[in-house]
Amino acid sequence: MTNETDIAADPLREESAPVESLGQTLATLRTARGLTLAEISNRIKFSETQLRALESQNWATLPNGFMLRGMVKKYAQVLETDEQPLLHLLGQQPGIERDQLVATTPTNINLKRSTDYEIRDTYSRSGRSSGTGLWLFVILLVLVVIAVYGFTRGWYTLQDLGLESLEHWFE
Repeated sequence: MTNETDIAADPLREESAPVESLGQTLATLRTARGLTLAEISNRIKFSETQLRALESQNWATLPNGFMLRGMVKKYAQVLETDEQPLLHLLGQQPGIERDQLVATTPTNINLKRSTDYEIRDTYSRSGRSSGTGLWLFVILLVLVVIAVYGFTRGWYTLQDLGLESLEHWFE
């Protein structure tokens, strides 16, 4: 004799349970809130055609990857409901491959979180100067140009600067 706890613990029965329809869930939530597809479309900036395809689960006409996930997230936000169960439901829908939901990137790229990056001087890492020397050179060059301009205008003489020994250069 089988009791209810044996049925609930049977993993084969859980796997064979029908998957709830994401499209039907979204449509039910939308009508319960009294919203039309046009109102949802205006708020989340996806067309009514795309939203209709989502509710009817016409996956061939919908975008893949993060765009589809983003559409479901925004739809959930407008419906003021938790997006995580809907995204989980999206991953279980027949006709959607798991890799369609993951952003397609080459496998040899190791993506990092933004907090994993360190602030580094990219020039010094590659063997080139960091740019500080260039700025010092530009500042020194500007000061020399100002000094020569001031000397030619008579703002000061070589004697004022203590450089009498350089007078033979300017004769």
